[in-house]
Amino acid sequence: MNDHTHPDLLALDAAHRRLAIDPAQSFIVEAPAGAGKTELLTQRFLALLAHANDPEEVVALTFTQRAAAEMRERITTSLTRAAQGSLPDEAHKQVTHQLSLQVLTRNREREWNLLDHPHRLQVTTLDALCARLARQMPLLSRFGGQPGVLSDAFPLYQRAISSVMEELEEEGEVADALARVLPHFDNSIPRFQTLLESMLDRREQWLGHAHRTGTDWDQSSMQHMLSSLLEQKLKSVANAMSPLARERLTRVVLCSHDPLRLWPSPLETRPESLVYWKKLAGLLLTQEGKLRVRLPNHLPLDNSDLDVLRTAFSECREMLEANPSFHAMLTEMIRLPSPEYPEDEWQLIQD
Repeated sequence: MNDHTHPDLLALDAAHRRLAIDPAQSFIVEAPAGAGKTELLTQRFLALLAHANDPEEVVALTFTQRAAAEMRERITTSLTRAAQGSLPDEAHKQVTHQLSLQVLTRNREREWNLLDHPHRLQVTTLDALCARLARQMPLLSRFGGQPGVLSDAFPLYQRAISSVMEELEEEGEVADALARVLPHFDNSIPRFQTLLESMLDRREQWLGHAHRTGTDWDQSSMQHMLSSLLEQKLKSVANAMSPLARERLTRVVLCSHDPLRLWPSPLETRPESLVYWKKLAGLLLTQEGKLRVRLPNHLPLDNSDLDVLRTAFSECREMLEANPSFHAMLTEMIRLPSPEYPEDEWQLIQD
């Protein structure tokens, strides 16, 4: 904060900082760069350390080794200066100093010898903590050796996929599933393996679904999920239009699809209506998603119906030109899947 900050805000900030180092409570601290988060975390670590039975009970985790080293340096420097009796001038540093004195008192009581053995301070990265826990539990982790951390896991993905592809030479459910899936990739094993690598790299998005059984992972629940997604998409398109625009679009579909049918007005957003929305998109847009200059040829309508359709088409085209976001949504509409899972697609999902 600068010198022009309101005194009430300064007092509030100071109160929040005191509260954040209270060992009896937990907090999430959000602040921009340069606001003193690292100093506050150092104070929080020291406050917790002053109540611990052993220094290993307090763990600070960061994402990078550099950040861990910086925080460990701050803690050890604060303890060293406090042991030397060096009182800082800054108010926030004085808080750190008082907390360091409390830790030194605890250090003497419990005979930690922290100044001689600073490695006992558990400031580390998430990866390092997980690796250490795994090393301490070799039977439970089932690694069979000392684990390490890889920055590039794709070689492991390739090994795992290669072992699965070997099942093609065997008999069983995996071999049967592979035999059904590969034709969808023109029997190109390299292409299929590349896509599997991409899937493994994002396995947190689908692995939970793959292990579900019973009602959580059956055709009816998947069908309901697909219908819900399609209905949301149709509603977003419908909400982007005014009531007048929806009425015009209904006229376009009415005239082009079945002039004798009594249509609901406006177009509905139920998944079953997707076929009509696609019909509408096909009338207004080319296959490349661009606005048509004129109606498609050879529409099965007589002259009077064509006149009505041309008028509606002209009105809708003006609306699309004035609303690029609706144009984009209508373009996406063409690519939406059918609201019903065909049996062969359901078998592919299971495989």
